[in-house]
Amino acid sequence: MADLLIDNATISSSLRALGYLPIAKKELLDVDQAALERLTEAMLLGDSVTIPDNYQEQFRDERKRILHHDCFRHVPVTDDIKVHLEKISTETCKLWRDAYQEGASKGSLARYFELADSYFKNVWRGTQDSASYLVTGYLGVGKENP
Repeated sequence: MADLLIDNATISSSLRALGYLPIAKKELLDVDQAALERLTEAMLLGDSVTIPDNYQEQFRDERKRILHHDCFRHVPVTDDIKVHLEKISTETCKLWRDAYQEGASKGSLARYFELADSYFKNVWRGTQDSASYLVTGYLGVGKENP
């Protein structure tokens, strides 16, 4: 088994899904549930879960109280560690972007990537004008029925 690293965004989303934090945007609840799934997998499959101890200071103690269990380790993030994490995340993002662009043009997932591109282009357009708002409103999607 291994010691698994879970980022603070995943922890925050998991705590929202569990009801510890308010859900500001109900349309993002699926993302919160997916994050909770990742946290649960880490707890079940790893020896321990390492959480960077660099969350907002005013909420840090409460977060540690909620996540007080033998499987969680709250580790301070030194400047040296920050530099390494930023380098790793930058390189990983480049790999994912390149794989996405390559997969979008050929391979077994080409159709999936084509659909994902269409979806994101539609979302982007929807933020630029009211057409998306009108279509979703017509389909009955709104504040009361997300």
